[in-house]
Amino acid sequence: MSEQIEAGEQLYELNLRISSNKGFGVGLEAILAGEPLPPAGVRFDIALTGKSTGKVAGAAETMGYFFIRGDGSFQLHVHGAIETDDGTRIAISSVGTSEPSETLGLVELSEDVELHTGFPEFAWVNDVSVSARGIMNMGTGRLVTRGYAT
Repeated sequence: MSEQIEAGEQLYELNLRISSNKGFGVGLEAILAGEPLPPAGVRFDIALTGKSTGKVAGAAETMGYFFIRGDGSFQLHVHGAIETDDGTRIAISSVGTSEPSETLGLVELSEDVELHTGFPEFAWVNDVSVSARGIMNMGTGRLVTRGYAT
């Protein structure tokens, strides 16, 4: 049986926390403390873990590759997985951007997302285009993002 998905329908809400980060140049903590960004920008690899709720629900783990340009805008690539309670694994990957924020450490994200799995009960995710919006608070290490069918 095929899942019926409507355009604009919320598929998931991710609630994640930073579990580790690696900086390439200036450290994340230094940036949050007010150290200026280098003109060439800085990259961070940020591991996030938590939960996904909604139609695609389960434990979530992702690795985000964040590049903060000298002007404070972000480019990101995220790869990870959501594992449902019954062991179904759904790959999640996204690319996105963010504009500089007036609030230090608060990042509004906009992402294009792909979901994929070989498990038949969730095969419908393979055919759905997803757009996500979220907020990451670098100071508290929390990320909340919602994915919608487009």
